[in-house]
Amino acid sequence: KLIFEDSEELLQEYFKRWNVDSEGFDILNYLNPEYFGSKEPDPRKPLTVGMLVESAKAGRWLYS
Repeated sequence: KLIFEDSEELLQEYFKRWNVDSEGFDILNYLNPEYFGSKEPDPRKPLTVGMLVESAKAGRWLYS
């Protein structure tokens, strides 16, 4: 399991390395920050490898 901060860094590197325009991408649509002592957060939208691949092919984030 990746923690939020690691996921955020990983996705920033993905957008940079694959030259994907990140306009419209909001990490909070897919991942919840973790707070010590907080209840389990509501589920977010899935973020899949397929979404990353298709967006890399298009050169921009395809999902909202």
